[in-house]
Amino acid sequence: MEEPIKDLNKIFEEYSKQHFTPEIETRFLSLGKYYGTYDFIKPFLEPSKFDDVEFYILDKYLDNFREKCKNHRLVDENYKVLNNKTAIAILKEFGKGFRRGYFSFENPLRPHTPKNIDGNRKLISEIYAITARHQPNGVISSTYLISTNIPNRKILQELEESYNHSQFSQVTKKSANISGYNGGMLYKAWEIILENRPLFNEIFKKKVVQNRNLYSPKPNIESKTIELAKETKIIETPDLTLKDIPKFNLQQRYEIFTQLGYDKAIHTLETSKSSKNKILALLMGISVDNAKHLINGTYKEFKPEHIGEFEEYLERIKVKL
Repeated sequence: MEEPIKDLNKIFEEYSKQHFTPEIETRFLSLGKYYGTYDFIKPFLEPSKFDDVEFYILDKYLDNFREKCKNHRLVDENYKVLNNKTAIAILKEFGKGFRRGYFSFENPLRPHTPKNIDGNRKLISEIYAITARHQPNGVISSTYLISTNIPNRKILQELEESYNHSQFSQVTKKSANISGYNGGMLYKAWEIILENRPLFNEIFKKKVVQNRNLYSPKPNIESKTIELAKETKIIETPDLTLKDIPKFNLQQRYEIFTQLGYDKAIHTLETSKSSKNKILALLMGISVDNAKHLINGTYKEFKPEHIGEFEEYLERIKVKL
C-alpha cells in the first residue's frame, strides 16, 4: 500500500521557523496564486480527489483548465468538447500520472532518489533543475494539463460553427497522464528541498544571482554622429538582444500565432497553397517547407514539455489569449 502524499505547506511552515532561506521561500511561494488583490492562495494548498485517486495540482493550472472547459475550449482525443464527465476523467488521469511521478522517487534505481542526498552536489542540482522548470527560461510543463492546436481544418471548422469561437485546444488522457507525472516529480522535488533546506540554500542563492545578472538592464549604446563636409549622418547602433524574451522553438511560436488567429487569415487568402506557405514563411522568418508542414499539421510532434512553456510566459506577462 502506498504511503500518503506529504503536505508541502505543513512542511514549509515547520521548517521555515528553523531554517529561514528567503531564496527558497520566495521561489516556493511564487507557485501560489492571488485571487483579487489581497487573497493569496499558497501553492498545493489542498489535494484533489476523484474516486480513489488523490493528487495535487497548482490552483492556477486547475483554474485555467476549468475556465477552458466552462467556455467549451477543450476537446478530447476524438475532438469532442469536454463535458463534466469527460473533464473528470482527464483530471483523474492527471492524478494517476501525478502519483506515478511522486512515488517513483522512492525507487532506488531512479537518479533523483532522496537517499544519501547530503553532500551529493549532482543530485542536488538535478532536484533543483526540476523546480527550475517553472522559471522564465526553464521548460514548463509540470502540473499543466497539456493542450495542442488542432491541425484538422475540417474538424476545427465544424467546432467553430457549433460553438461560435475558434480557440480550441486538445487534451487527451495520455497527455494528462504525462503532465501529471511531471507534476508528481515537481511536488516530490519540493518536498525534498523543503525538508533539506540547508543543503539547497547555496544553489538557490547562486541561481538568483545568475538570473539577476542575466535579466539586469544593459546600458544603452549611445547613437554615434559622423560629421561629413556638408551632411550629417546619424549611425545608430541599437541593442538587438531580446531582453526577457524566451527562445521559443518554431512550434511554440506557431502555437501563439494560431491562438492570435493569424493562421485563419492565411487560410482564407484567395491564393494557392504554395503562396500561403510563402506568406507564413515570410511572417515567421522560416523556410517554406517548414511553413507548409505547420499549415498541414505534418510538422514533427509537439513535445509535451514544450506545451506549457509559452502559456506560462503569457500568464507571467499578463496576456490572455
